[in-house]
Amino acid sequence: MLPSTNFDNGTGSMVQGSIMISSTAGESGVMVSVNFSGLPSESKYGPFPYHLHTLPVPADGNCSATLGHLDPTDRGEYYPCNVAAPATCQVGDLAGKHGNITMTNFVTQYADPFLSTDPSSPAFFGDKSVVVHTSNTTRITCANFQMMSASSNGTSTNGSTSPSPSVVPYTGSAANISALGAVGLLAIAAAIL
Repeated sequence: MLPSTNFDNGTGSMVQGSIMISSTAGESGVMVSVNFSGLPSESKYGPFPYHLHTLPVPADGNCSATLGHLDPTDRGEYYPCNVAAPATCQVGDLAGKHGNITMTNFVTQYADPFLSTDPSSPAFFGDKSVVVHTSNTTRITCANFQMMSASSNGTSTNGSTSPSPSVVPYTGSAANISALGAVGLLAIAAAIL
């Protein structure tokens, strides 16, 4: 879940939403569902890149402390990501591989064959963070992933009483992104509230 305030409030908006990332039975890679709202004016601040970063957000919520993008192949940032050849992109460059957020309310879903829900993989992101940027790379907001159990019912952190997975403790998060475990499947969700 994203923090209750933006890291950079210069845009005058409050980003909310979620990213759900789940493994696919018997296949490599993951399915990604993105749902963001409350982004600032796209014509003034966008399009909005979003990435998985190498470090979690510290307790003080400093999005800059997440460092760079998840990049286990050391691709680097000197050459632009080629959306037509996503293998040329950094593993954590979701916007580069699948497109920037292009409107204040944004919903999309896609397969990403380069991310992994396996903690032993260099492409594992469950202990990382997600960061949303303005077009000039200013970090607007960020959140951590958090492991969750899919087998139990809890109350969601947004105040609703609808069933949601119970949280397994995870330290160091300024905001939480959740992971749901199921037999042979793993889903990781980032909620920005």
